[in-house]
Amino acid sequence: MVATLAVLCTNACQTSQTQESRAGATIENKETTETFITERDPTELPNSALGGYLAGRHARNLFDAWAASVFFDRALQADRNNPRLLARTLSAMVGNRQMTQGLSLANRLISMQTSDPIALLVVSAEEVRAGEFGEARSHLSSLPKTGFYPYLESLLVAWTHAGEGDGITALETLRFLTASSNFSVTHDYHASLIADSLGLVNFADQTYGSAVSNVRGPSLRSVLAAGSFYERHGRVDDARKLYESFPSAGPETVAIDSALTRLRSGTKATPTVSNAKEGFAEALYELGSSFFRDRAYEPALMYTQLALHLRPNLDIAKILLADIYSATEQYAEAVETFREVAPESPFLWSARIRLANALNQVGKLDEASKELRELAAERQERADPLMALADFLRAEERYRDAVSVYDEAIERIGTVQQHHWTMFYARGMSLE
Repeated sequence: MVATLAVLCTNACQTSQTQESRAGATIENKETTETFITERDPTELPNSALGGYLAGRHARNLFDAWAASVFFDRALQADRNNPRLLARTLSAMVGNRQMTQGLSLANRLISMQTSDPIALLVVSAEEVRAGEFGEARSHLSSLPKTGFYPYLESLLVAWTHAGEGDGITALETLRFLTASSNFSVTHDYHASLIADSLGLVNFADQTYGSAVSNVRGPSLRSVLAAGSFYERHGRVDDARKLYESFPSAGPETVAIDSALTRLRSGTKATPTVSNAKEGFAEALYELGSSFFRDRAYEPALMYTQLALHLRPNLDIAKILLADIYSATEQYAEAVETFREVAPESPFLWSARIRLANALNQVGKLDEASKELRELAAERQERADPLMALADFLRAEERYRDAVSVYDEAIERIGTVQQHHWTMFYARGMSLE
Protein backbone atom coordinates (compact mmCIF):
# COMPACT_ATOMS: atom_id res chain seq x y z
CA MET A 1 0.00 0.00 0.00
CA VAL A 2 2.83 2.38 0.85
CA ALA A 3 4.53 1.68 -2.47
CA THR A 4 1.27 2.17 -4.35
CA LEU A 5 0.63 5.42 -2.52
CA ALA A 6 4.08 6.74 -3.41
CA VAL A 7 3.49 5.95 -7.08
CA LEU A 8 0.07 7.61 -7.00
CA CYS A 9 1.50 10.69 -5.33
CA THR A 10 4.39 10.91 -7.80
CA ASN A 11 2.08 10.55 -10.79
CA ALA A 12 -0.37 13.03 -9.36
CA CYS A 13 2.39 15.59 -8.90
CA GLN A 14 3.04 15.46 -12.64
CA THR A 15 -0.50 16.60 -13.48
CA SER A 16 -0.47 19.75 -15.58
CA GLN A 17 -2.05 23.01 -14.48
CA THR A 18 -4.71 22.58 -17.16
CA GLN A 19 -5.60 19.18 -15.78
CA GLU A 20 -5.76 20.63 -12.29
CA SER A 21 -8.23 23.27 -13.40
CA ARG A 22 -10.34 20.70 -15.20
CA ALA A 23 -10.35 18.42 -12.17
CA GLY A 24 -11.28 21.30 -9.89
CA ALA A 25 -14.16 22.25 -12.15
CA THR A 26 -15.71 18.78 -11.92
CA ILE A 27 -15.74 18.50 -8.12
CA GLU A 28 -19.26 17.71 -7.01
CA ASN A 29 -20.94 19.81 -4.36
CA LYS A 30 -18.21 22.46 -4.63
CA GLU A 31 -19.85 24.80 -2.11
CA THR A 32 -19.79 22.14 0.60
CA THR A 33 -16.19 21.23 -0.18
CA GLU A 34 -15.05 24.87 -0.04
CA THR A 35 -16.71 25.34 3.33
CA PHE A 36 -15.03 22.19 4.62
CA ILE A 37 -11.60 23.35 3.48
CA THR A 38 -11.83 26.95 4.65
CA GLU A 39 -13.71 26.62 7.95
CA ARG A 40 -11.89 23.67 9.50
CA ASP A 41 -8.34 23.80 10.77
CA PRO A 42 -6.29 21.73 8.28
CA THR A 43 -4.05 20.46 11.05
CA GLU A 44 -7.06 18.78 12.69
CA LEU A 45 -8.05 16.80 9.59
CA PRO A 46 -7.04 13.16 9.01
CA ASN A 47 -3.45 12.83 7.83
CA SER A 48 -2.65 10.96 4.62
CA ALA A 49 -0.20 11.65 1.82
CA LEU A 50 -2.52 11.23 -1.15
CA GLY A 51 -5.37 12.97 0.64
CA GLY A 52 -2.97 15.76 1.52
CA TYR A 53 -1.96 16.18 -2.11
CA LEU A 54 -5.56 16.30 -3.35
CA ALA A 55 -6.66 18.64 -0.58
CA GLY A 56 -3.61 20.83 -1.19
CA ARG A 57 -4.51 21.12 -4.84
CA HIS A 58 -8.03 22.16 -3.96
CA ALA A 59 -6.81 24.64 -1.33
CA ARG A 60 -4.48 26.10 -3.96
CA ASN A 61 -7.44 26.58 -6.32
CA LEU A 62 -9.15 28.50 -3.50
CA PHE A 63 -5.99 30.60 -2.94
CA ASP A 64 -5.83 29.34 0.65
CA ALA A 65 -2.04 29.35 1.05
CA TRP A 66 -2.06 28.21 4.66
CA ALA A 67 -4.22 25.13 4.05
CA ALA A 68 -2.26 24.35 0.87
CA SER A 69 1.03 24.47 2.77
CA VAL A 70 -0.29 22.08 5.45
CA PHE A 71 -1.72 19.58 2.97
CA PHE A 72 1.14 19.64 0.45
CA ASP A 73 3.61 19.18 3.30
CA ARG A 74 1.81 15.96 4.25
CA ALA A 75 2.17 14.63 0.72
CA LEU A 76 5.81 15.69 0.73
CA GLN A 77 6.55 13.48 3.73
CA ALA A 78 5.76 10.42 1.57
CA ASP A 79 7.78 11.59 -1.45
CA ARG A 80 10.48 13.90 -0.10
CA ASN A 81 12.56 14.19 -3.28
CA ASN A 82 9.77 14.96 -5.73
CA PRO A 83 10.78 18.34 -7.22
CA ARG A 84 7.29 19.28 -8.37
CA LEU A 85 5.82 18.57 -4.98
CA LEU A 86 8.66 20.47 -3.32
CA ALA A 87 7.97 23.46 -5.58
CA ARG A 88 4.24 23.44 -4.82
CA THR A 89 4.80 23.15 -1.10
CA LEU A 90 7.35 25.96 -1.26
CA SER A 91 4.95 28.22 -3.19
CA ALA A 92 2.22 27.63 -0.62
CA MET A 93 4.60 28.35 2.26
CA VAL A 94 5.84 31.56 0.65
CA GLY A 95 2.22 32.59 0.04
CA ASN A 96 1.64 32.16 3.76
CA ARG A 97 4.97 33.88 4.62
CA GLN A 98 6.38 30.76 6.27
CA MET A 99 9.88 31.79 5.26
CA THR A 100 11.83 29.69 7.74
CA GLN A 101 10.26 26.45 6.52
CA GLY A 102 10.27 27.69 2.95
CA LEU A 103 13.98 28.45 3.01
CA SER A 104 14.76 24.82 3.82
CA LEU A 105 12.64 23.62 0.88
CA ALA A 106 14.16 26.23 -1.41
CA ASN A 107 17.70 25.04 -0.63
CA ARG A 108 16.66 21.45 -1.28
CA LEU A 109 15.23 22.41 -4.66
CA ILE A 110 18.35 24.33 -5.61
CA SER A 111 20.53 21.38 -4.60
CA MET A 112 18.59 19.34 -7.18
CA GLN A 113 19.64 21.91 -9.83
CA THR A 114 16.02 22.52 -10.82
CA SER A 115 16.43 26.32 -11.35
CA ASP A 116 13.04 26.81 -9.71
CA PRO A 117 12.43 30.61 -9.81
CA ILE A 118 10.61 30.81 -6.47
CA ALA A 119 13.34 28.80 -4.73
CA LEU A 120 16.00 31.12 -6.15
CA LEU A 121 14.04 34.21 -5.12
CA VAL A 122 13.47 32.93 -1.59
CA VAL A 123 17.16 32.17 -1.07
CA SER A 124 18.37 35.41 -2.67
CA ALA A 125 15.87 37.48 -0.66
CA GLU A 126 17.12 35.88 2.54
CA GLU A 127 20.71 36.62 1.53
CA VAL A 128 19.87 40.26 0.79
CA ARG A 129 18.16 40.42 4.16
CA ALA A 130 21.44 39.25 5.73
CA GLY A 131 23.54 41.66 3.65
CA GLU A 132 25.09 38.85 1.59
CA PHE A 133 24.72 40.61 -1.76
CA GLY A 134 27.30 38.60 -3.70
CA GLU A 135 25.66 35.31 -2.72
CA ALA A 136 22.26 36.67 -3.69
CA ARG A 137 23.61 37.73 -7.07
CA SER A 138 25.03 34.26 -7.65
CA HIS A 139 21.62 32.65 -7.06
CA LEU A 140 19.79 35.21 -9.19
CA SER A 141 22.11 34.41 -12.10
CA SER A 142 20.50 30.94 -12.22
CA LEU A 143 17.02 32.31 -12.99
CA PRO A 144 15.53 31.09 -16.31
CA LYS A 145 16.72 32.96 -19.40
CA THR A 146 13.29 33.15 -21.01
CA GLY A 147 10.16 35.27 -20.59
CA PHE A 148 10.30 38.11 -18.10
CA TYR A 149 13.01 36.48 -15.95
CA PRO A 150 15.98 38.26 -17.61
CA TYR A 151 14.31 41.58 -16.74
CA LEU A 152 13.61 40.38 -13.20
CA GLU A 153 17.25 39.33 -12.87
CA SER A 154 18.47 42.71 -14.13
CA LEU A 155 16.25 44.59 -11.66
CA LEU A 156 17.17 42.54 -8.61
CA VAL A 157 20.88 42.11 -9.44
CA ALA A 158 21.15 45.89 -9.84
CA TRP A 159 20.06 46.27 -6.23
CA THR A 160 22.68 43.73 -5.07
CA HIS A 161 25.38 45.89 -6.67
CA ALA A 162 23.86 48.94 -4.98
CA GLY A 163 24.09 47.05 -1.70
CA GLU A 164 27.85 46.86 -2.21
CA GLY A 165 28.03 50.58 -2.98
CA ASP A 166 28.79 50.01 -6.67
CA GLY A 167 26.42 52.50 -8.27
CA ILE A 168 28.03 52.43 -11.72
CA THR A 169 27.62 48.67 -12.11
CA ALA A 170 24.15 48.79 -10.58
CA LEU A 171 22.92 51.38 -13.07
CA GLU A 172 24.63 49.65 -15.99
CA THR A 173 22.98 46.34 -15.03
CA LEU A 174 19.60 48.04 -14.74
CA ARG A 175 19.95 49.51 -18.22
CA PHE A 176 18.90 46.15 -19.68
CA LEU A 177 15.32 47.05 -18.74
CA THR A 178 15.28 49.77 -21.41
CA ALA A 179 15.38 47.04 -24.07
CA SER A 180 11.63 46.62 -23.57
CA SER A 181 9.11 49.46 -23.57
CA ASN A 182 7.17 47.52 -20.93
CA PHE A 183 10.03 47.98 -18.46
CA SER A 184 11.25 51.48 -19.34
CA VAL A 185 9.18 53.08 -16.57
CA THR A 186 10.52 50.52 -14.09
CA HIS A 187 14.04 51.40 -15.21
CA ASP A 188 13.58 55.12 -14.63
CA TYR A 189 12.00 54.63 -11.21
CA HIS A 190 14.57 52.18 -9.87
CA ALA A 191 17.51 54.00 -11.44
CA SER A 192 16.28 57.05 -9.52
CA LEU A 193 16.01 55.12 -6.27
CA ILE A 194 19.48 53.56 -6.67
CA ALA A 195 21.11 56.89 -7.52
CA ASP A 196 19.25 58.64 -4.69
CA SER A 197 20.22 56.02 -2.11
CA LEU A 198 23.90 56.21 -3.15
CA GLY A 199 24.07 60.02 -3.23
CA LEU A 200 24.37 60.32 -7.03
CA VAL A 201 22.34 63.52 -6.98
CA ASN A 202 22.70 64.69 -10.60
CA PHE A 203 21.85 61.31 -12.06
CA ALA A 204 18.91 60.91 -9.65
CA ASP A 205 17.59 64.33 -10.67
CA GLN A 206 17.69 63.29 -14.32
CA THR A 207 15.99 59.93 -13.87
CA TYR A 208 13.35 61.22 -11.43
CA GLY A 209 12.48 63.77 -14.11
CA SER A 210 12.03 60.96 -16.64
CA ALA A 211 10.00 58.87 -14.19
CA VAL A 212 7.42 61.61 -13.48
CA SER A 213 7.14 62.84 -17.09
CA ASN A 214 6.29 59.47 -18.59
CA VAL A 215 3.80 59.71 -21.46
CA ARG A 216 1.47 57.21 -19.74
CA GLY A 217 1.36 59.41 -16.67
CA PRO A 218 3.49 59.03 -13.56
CA SER A 219 2.67 56.54 -10.86
CA LEU A 220 1.75 57.78 -7.41
CA ARG A 221 4.77 55.98 -5.99
CA SER A 222 7.19 57.73 -8.38
CA VAL A 223 5.64 61.14 -7.67
CA LEU A 224 6.03 60.66 -3.91
CA ALA A 225 9.63 59.47 -4.34
CA ALA A 226 10.57 62.34 -6.67
CA GLY A 227 8.83 64.89 -4.46
CA SER A 228 10.74 63.61 -1.45
CA PHE A 229 14.00 63.96 -3.41
CA TYR A 230 13.18 67.56 -4.37
CA GLU A 231 12.28 68.41 -0.77
CA ARG A 232 15.50 66.93 0.61
CA HIS A 233 17.56 68.96 -1.87
CA GLY A 234 15.96 72.31 -1.21
CA ARG A 235 13.64 72.36 -4.23
CA VAL A 236 10.43 72.93 -2.32
CA ASP A 237 8.61 74.70 -5.16
CA ASP A 238 9.36 71.85 -7.57
CA ALA A 239 8.03 69.36 -5.03
CA ARG A 240 4.85 71.39 -4.48
CA LYS A 241 4.18 71.74 -8.23
CA LEU A 242 4.69 68.00 -8.69
CA TYR A 243 2.30 67.11 -5.87
CA GLU A 244 -0.36 69.60 -6.95
CA SER A 245 -0.29 68.41 -10.58
CA PHE A 246 -1.12 64.80 -9.66
CA PRO A 247 -4.82 63.95 -10.24
CA SER A 248 -6.69 63.55 -6.93
CA ALA A 249 -9.06 60.84 -8.15
CA GLY A 250 -8.76 57.79 -5.87
CA PRO A 251 -8.61 57.38 -2.09
CA GLU A 252 -4.91 56.47 -2.26
CA THR A 253 -4.15 60.02 -3.45
CA VAL A 254 -4.73 61.27 0.11
CA ALA A 255 -1.01 60.42 0.38
CA ILE A 256 -0.42 63.52 -1.79
CA ASP A 257 -2.32 65.63 0.74
CA SER A 258 -0.09 64.20 3.47
CA ALA A 259 3.00 65.20 1.46
CA LEU A 260 1.68 68.75 0.99
CA THR A 261 0.89 69.01 4.71
CA ARG A 262 4.43 67.90 5.52
CA LEU A 263 5.79 70.42 3.02
CA ARG A 264 3.88 73.29 4.61
CA SER A 265 4.98 72.28 8.11
CA GLY A 266 8.65 72.16 7.15
CA THR A 267 9.01 68.58 8.35
CA LYS A 268 11.94 66.81 6.73
CA ALA A 269 10.97 64.31 4.04
CA THR A 270 12.31 60.76 4.19
CA PRO A 271 13.48 58.85 1.09
CA THR A 272 11.18 56.18 -0.33
CA VAL A 273 14.10 53.74 -0.25
CA SER A 274 17.05 54.18 2.09
CA ASN A 275 19.17 51.11 1.28
CA ALA A 276 19.50 48.10 -1.00
CA LYS A 277 17.40 45.80 1.17
CA GLU A 278 14.50 48.26 0.97
CA GLY A 279 15.12 48.67 -2.77
CA PHE A 280 15.02 44.91 -3.29
CA ALA A 281 11.72 44.83 -1.37
CA GLU A 282 10.38 47.72 -3.46
CA ALA A 283 11.15 45.77 -6.64
CA LEU A 284 9.36 42.67 -5.33
CA TYR A 285 6.36 44.77 -4.29
CA GLU A 286 6.20 46.38 -7.73
CA LEU A 287 6.23 42.97 -9.42
CA GLY A 288 3.53 41.71 -7.07
CA SER A 289 1.42 44.76 -7.91
CA SER A 290 1.86 44.10 -11.63
CA PHE A 291 0.76 40.47 -11.25
CA PHE A 292 -2.23 41.62 -9.19
CA ARG A 293 -3.36 44.02 -11.94
CA ASP A 294 -3.23 41.07 -14.35
CA ARG A 295 -5.27 38.97 -11.87
CA ALA A 296 -2.41 36.50 -11.50
CA TYR A 297 -3.12 36.19 -7.79
CA GLU A 298 -0.82 33.33 -6.85
CA PRO A 299 2.45 34.98 -8.04
CA ALA A 300 1.15 38.34 -6.79
CA LEU A 301 0.76 36.82 -3.33
CA MET A 302 4.24 35.27 -3.32
CA TYR A 303 6.09 38.40 -4.51
CA THR A 304 4.19 40.56 -2.02
CA GLN A 305 4.95 38.22 0.88
CA LEU A 306 8.64 38.21 -0.09
CA ALA A 307 8.61 42.02 -0.11
CA LEU A 308 7.09 42.09 3.37
CA HIS A 309 9.59 39.51 4.59
CA LEU A 310 12.36 41.94 3.64
CA ARG A 311 10.54 45.09 4.77
CA PRO A 312 7.72 44.25 7.23
CA ASN A 313 6.69 47.89 7.65
CA LEU A 314 6.12 48.53 3.93
CA ASP A 315 2.56 49.81 4.24
CA ILE A 316 1.70 49.78 0.54
CA ALA A 317 2.70 46.10 0.40
CA LYS A 318 0.38 45.39 3.35
CA ILE A 319 -2.46 47.08 1.47
CA LEU A 320 -1.63 45.08 -1.66
CA LEU A 321 -1.60 41.86 0.37
CA ALA A 322 -5.02 42.70 1.81
CA ASP A 323 -6.28 43.53 -1.70
CA ILE A 324 -5.12 40.09 -2.86
CA TYR A 325 -6.98 38.49 0.03
CA SER A 326 -10.12 40.44 -0.90
CA ALA A 327 -9.82 39.52 -4.58
CA THR A 328 -9.54 35.83 -3.65
CA GLU A 329 -12.42 36.07 -1.15
CA GLN A 330 -10.21 35.63 1.92
CA TYR A 331 -12.06 38.49 3.58
CA ALA A 332 -11.22 37.70 7.22
CA GLU A 333 -7.50 37.81 6.34
CA ALA A 334 -8.09 41.03 4.40
CA VAL A 335 -9.72 42.71 7.41
CA GLU A 336 -6.86 41.67 9.67
CA THR A 337 -4.20 42.87 7.21
CA PHE A 338 -5.85 46.24 6.53
CA ARG A 339 -5.88 46.83 10.27
CA GLU A 340 -2.10 46.30 10.40
CA VAL A 341 -1.44 49.51 8.43
CA ALA A 342 0.24 51.96 10.79
CA PRO A 343 -1.80 54.97 12.01
CA GLU A 344 0.91 57.36 10.76
CA SER A 345 0.93 55.86 7.24
CA PRO A 346 -0.01 58.30 4.44
CA PHE A 347 -1.93 55.40 2.93
CA LEU A 348 -4.11 54.83 6.01
CA TRP A 349 -7.11 56.57 4.43
CA SER A 350 -7.04 54.23 1.47
CA ALA A 351 -6.58 51.22 3.76
CA ARG A 352 -9.60 52.19 5.88
CA ILE A 353 -11.90 52.54 2.86
CA ARG A 354 -10.76 49.13 1.66
CA LEU A 355 -11.22 47.78 5.18
CA ALA A 356 -14.85 48.93 5.09
CA ASN A 357 -15.36 47.01 1.85
CA ALA A 358 -13.89 43.84 3.38
CA LEU A 359 -16.11 44.25 6.47
CA ASN A 360 -19.13 44.60 4.21
CA GLN A 361 -18.13 41.43 2.35
CA VAL A 362 -18.17 39.42 5.60
CA GLY A 363 -21.64 40.71 6.44
CA LYS A 364 -20.64 43.50 8.83
CA LEU A 365 -22.39 46.37 7.06
CA ASP A 366 -23.01 48.29 10.30
CA GLU A 367 -19.32 48.18 11.18
CA ALA A 368 -18.37 49.15 7.62
CA SER A 369 -20.86 52.03 7.72
CA LYS A 370 -19.40 53.26 11.01
CA GLU A 371 -15.88 53.22 9.56
CA LEU A 372 -16.95 55.19 6.49
CA ARG A 373 -18.97 57.72 8.50
CA GLU A 374 -15.90 58.37 10.66
CA LEU A 375 -13.81 58.94 7.55
CA ALA A 376 -16.44 61.27 6.09
CA ALA A 377 -16.42 63.30 9.32
CA GLU A 378 -12.61 63.53 9.35
CA ARG A 379 -12.29 64.86 5.80
CA GLN A 380 -15.46 66.76 4.95
CA GLU A 381 -14.12 67.80 1.57
CA ARG A 382 -13.84 64.21 0.31
CA ALA A 383 -16.69 62.25 -1.24
CA ASP A 384 -15.09 58.79 -1.54
CA PRO A 385 -16.19 57.35 1.85
CA LEU A 386 -19.80 58.40 1.19
CA MET A 387 -19.64 57.00 -2.33
CA ALA A 388 -18.47 53.67 -0.94
CA LEU A 389 -21.24 53.63 1.68
CA ALA A 390 -23.90 54.45 -0.92
CA ASP A 391 -22.64 51.59 -3.09
CA PHE A 392 -22.96 49.19 -0.14
CA LEU A 393 -26.55 50.33 0.51
CA ARG A 394 -27.45 50.00 -3.18
CA ALA A 395 -26.08 46.44 -3.23
CA GLU A 396 -28.35 45.69 -0.24
CA GLU A 397 -31.30 47.12 -2.26
CA ARG A 398 -31.74 49.94 0.25
CA TYR A 399 -32.23 52.31 -2.64
CA ARG A 400 -33.75 55.30 -0.84
CA ASP A 401 -30.92 55.26 1.70
CA ALA A 402 -28.42 54.92 -1.13
CA VAL A 403 -29.85 57.95 -3.00
CA SER A 404 -29.66 60.02 0.17
CA VAL A 405 -25.97 59.17 0.69
CA TYR A 406 -25.18 59.73 -3.01
CA ASP A 407 -26.68 63.20 -2.58
CA GLU A 408 -24.35 63.82 0.37
CA ALA A 409 -21.41 62.74 -1.74
CA ILE A 410 -22.39 64.92 -4.71
CA GLU A 411 -22.60 67.97 -2.46
CA ARG A 412 -18.92 67.49 -1.67
CA ILE A 413 -17.45 67.20 -5.14
CA GLY A 414 -17.59 70.89 -6.07
CA THR A 415 -16.82 71.11 -9.78
CA VAL A 416 -18.14 68.04 -11.60
CA GLN A 417 -15.44 66.33 -13.66
CA GLN A 418 -15.50 63.49 -16.15
CA HIS A 419 -14.43 60.83 -13.65
CA HIS A 420 -17.49 61.58 -11.49
CA TRP A 421 -19.83 59.93 -14.01
CA THR A 422 -19.96 56.69 -12.01
CA MET A 423 -21.48 58.50 -9.03
CA PHE A 424 -24.36 59.91 -11.10
CA TYR A 425 -24.89 56.63 -12.91
CA ALA A 426 -25.11 54.72 -9.61
CA ARG A 427 -27.56 57.30 -8.23
CA GLY A 428 -29.65 56.98 -11.40
CA MET A 429 -29.83 53.20 -11.02
CA SER A 430 -30.95 53.62 -7.42
CA LEU A 431 -33.73 56.04 -8.47
CA GLU A 432 -34.82 53.62 -11.13
